[in-house]
Amino acid sequence: MPHAARRGIYGIIATGIPFLFPALVSAQVSHSCVANCGGGSAPSGGGGYVAPAPRGPTPAQIEAQRRNALMNAANEKGNAAADRKDWNAAVQYYREALSYQSNPVVQGNLARALAGVEYTKGAALSLSNPHAAIGHFEQALRTDPNNKFIRAALENARTLAANKLGNAAFERGDYEAAVRYYRSALQHAPNDSVVRQNLERAEQQGAQIAAFKAEH
Repeated sequence: MPHAARRGIYGIIATGIPFLFPALVSAQVSHSCVANCGGGSAPSGGGGYVAPAPRGPTPAQIEAQRRNALMNAANEKGNAAADRKDWNAAVQYYREALSYQSNPVVQGNLARALAGVEYTKGAALSLSNPHAAIGHFEQALRTDPNNKFIRAALENARTLAANKLGNAAFERGDYEAAVRYYRSALQHAPNDSVVRQNLERAEQQGAQIAAFKAEH
């Protein structure tokens, strides 16, 4: 907001008539301002100084610039966290950035960071609990649908889960169910040699059981 301008400095001579000192006016009057600076003129018929006309960024624009700078700073911190795969920290920084100002790039970064959180959880469970891993990978893919690495991890988890169910069915002698699970696994990974061997073994065992039943 412009500073209020002071009137000129007057001296009083012996006759009592006001006398203006131009040099003192130039040195003493200050109308520097934070945002809106410009020229002004005195109204007709009157003397004194008129506040400058608005010029330059408004207070609202200055505030927007400040928030934009804060958003960029938080976004950069999020990017640094994402580079080191610290997805939880990245999520916090991106959310902080968006609290200052909405931005589609930061929103995209946040989506990828959230996907990274779920991907990390899924990767940790892929071998021990592939069924649980599937849920995390699916959530990650909903957040970042074009991520080919997440999609590949999801397909791998589905393969592992179906193969695991096939192994359990094989162990209890349910070869028909085992065959179904192994075939389901191959739909996600057609070239998986381990699953294919498991399928062939289950099919052989199933055929032997069927032949034995037919003979008796």
